[in-house]
Amino acid sequence: MKVRAIDKQIHEIFASNYYIIPRFQHPYSWDHDNISEFWNDTIVETNLDDDYFIGSIVVYENNGYKGIVDGQQRITTIIILLCALRDVFKELKLKDYSEGVQNLIERANIDNKKQFVLSTESSFPYFQEKILKFEKSDYESEVGSEEQNIANAYKVFKDKLDQILASIRGNPSDSEDAKMLKISTSLLDIRKKILNLKIIFVELDNEDEAYLIFETLNTRGKELTVTDLLRNFITKNLHSENVDSDTTKLKWKKILANLNESPVEIDTDTFFLHQWISKYTYISRKLLFKEIKKNIKGNEVENYLNLLVSDSLNYRSIYDISKREWKKEENEIVDSLKAYQIFNVKQHMPVVLSAFRSYLRGNIKLKTFKNIILSMEKFHFIFTAITSSPSTGGMAQMYSHYAIRLEKENDTNEIGKIINEFIVKLKTKLPSIDEVMIKFKELTYTENNTKTKNLIKYILTKYDRHLRNNSIIDYNNMSIEHLYPQNAPVKFEGTIVGQIGNLFLVDYKFNNEQLRNKSYEEKKKLLQRASYPLDELMLNSNDINEDVVKERTEYIAKTAYEQIWKM
Repeated sequence: MKVRAIDKQIHEIFASNYYIIPRFQHPYSWDHDNISEFWNDTIVETNLDDDYFIGSIVVYENNGYKGIVDGQQRITTIIILLCALRDVFKELKLKDYSEGVQNLIERANIDNKKQFVLSTESSFPYFQEKILKFEKSDYESEVGSEEQNIANAYKVFKDKLDQILASIRGNPSDSEDAKMLKISTSLLDIRKKILNLKIIFVELDNEDEAYLIFETLNTRGKELTVTDLLRNFITKNLHSENVDSDTTKLKWKKILANLNESPVEIDTDTFFLHQWISKYTYISRKLLFKEIKKNIKGNEVENYLNLLVSDSLNYRSIYDISKREWKKEENEIVDSLKAYQIFNVKQHMPVVLSAFRSYLRGNIKLKTFKNIILSMEKFHFIFTAITSSPSTGGMAQMYSHYAIRLEKENDTNEIGKIINEFIVKLKTKLPSIDEVMIKFKELTYTENNTKTKNLIKYILTKYDRHLRNNSIIDYNNMSIEHLYPQNAPVKFEGTIVGQIGNLFLVDYKFNNEQLRNKSYEEKKKLLQRASYPLDELMLNSNDINEDVVKERTEYIAKTAYEQIWKM
């Protein structure tokens, strides 16, 4: 590999080549803090004649362009800053200066046709039409997250330049001519600082070398993510024959849209890991990309990409239930998926994804699918939500093992056997009832400690259903009532007032209109009259005290372990 590296100033870089940001690169992503920091470092805190290095740019030969491998965020930012400076010159009617800056942004090529120095596919046509053009276009292009980032960067720079002008204009002791001279001098100084910025210019001979560098290079000390590497690997192996119809890029954008547009946060690297270990082999995240690269070759790359598209939608549907139109008979599955979110559990996802695929293919019937999903809900309620048992590599490997077996099996009877074996395996890992009893007592909810509110309501909802013999009512309008008031004159010791044993689900309106400021005996009568199901401890108690709360907490914990969440 032939690598040439040389120090260059920005004006040399823009004057000598045309640049293109290839499709395997990141979209533009700098935010307000990045832009402000860049401005302060390069403009505010830099002397006019300083040699200020801003890192490196790595490029390769690409049909008359220089393809940018690394440094595109910085180069794009500098171009945006020049565009903002050009527009300020233009507003001030400093025609020569504005056109001079535009000549750095857009100049004639060998055919004497004007061409932008920097081209990018991902933000086309917004970047070209709304930022680079000297005369702004009225073309209404689609504005996504990348385009919004570009627009925000331009606005930050334009605002900072306008602030400089406002400061000079606000000096009452200067004449208008003196103000104009100071303005033009300040802007020209900024132009000089930008053009004198130094970059280590690293040049490669071809695109293959660029892909290799992209996989290994990290000028900022931050490792490339699995998502970065995988995008690079796929686009390298699936070249588009038509630059105007790049289906690979469209499919990749669809994957990221499925994951990134979810209202529930989904980590893309975690998706790629879970997808792989649900179908192929168990591997750690650290070794994932090497495993993919070793096993997915030739024609398999396109099939793998297509599977990623469909699985990204499946994965999103598991996290974000609104993404899919669930049937009425699937409501129990939806409830379990919501419960996983409350538990904040992720290690089970390979099995969920594999089972979901099999269910959509028709290999798993609804009853069987419910069984495996509900079993994992029951397990992780005890294992994760209540006892916070530590997750281990052995657990992750177990989930991967059964997910892969489900994926490979098409026979319904064999699938049933695998699922039953999996559930038995989960049972062997359940914490003991003694651990559960201890942890239940530590679980509290008060107006000053609301972090467990969702979990508490989940528990009370399941408990209420149990008392109603699993008849389902609308729990959306139910609130958590403290049987012994939190603001009572006589306080319970410690956190006992927030324990499960002192909590009960009631309708918001009923609670506010009927129960507020009532004694326990009065509350009990009103609840019975309204047909609320009361457990035996509530029925047998005429008052709520610390001993009753402790006893009821233990009673609910025992009922939870032995009946409601029994596997």
